[in-house]
Amino acid sequence: MLEEKFKRIIDLFRQSIEDSTVDLEKICREAIEFFEHLKGKLQNGTETEKKEALRIMNEVSSEMNKQIRLLQEKMGATEEQMRAFAENPSNFSPEQWRLMQETKDKLSKDTKALIQLIKGKSTGLEKRPKEEEKKKGTKPKKSGWLRM
Repeated sequence: MLEEKFKRIIDLFRQSIEDSTVDLEKICREAIEFFEHLKGKLQNGTETEKKEALRIMNEVSSEMNKQIRLLQEKMGATEEQMRAFAENPSNFSPEQWRLMQETKDKLSKDTKALIQLIKGKSTGLEKRPKEEEKKKGTKPKKSGWLRM
């Protein structure tokens, strides 16, 4: 399932490069859905599923970088020029810009959570409640008021 979602996102991205038409809403929706699924696998999956999710994350990163380089070549633009174009709201309709910003914020938040999950740090996404972590190695101090 994760592999299928990955392939679908890459196909959408490739089509947008080849056809010069972009269904921005569909790409954004698919990307969010993919990262949500990936996050779920890393949180609740078996060890095998977690390893597969990490492998796919690396594959996504490599493939997206490859597609971005192809787009740069096709457009004859540098990375800086592409970034400047993407960060300029006047290059998009108000609806496209809003959708892009919402997706960017959501993916940024999910990516940070995924990184924290991978590093094993607390993100609030783990199954184990924080109360259990507090109990480990801490003993309440005894009050001295009854001692004689």
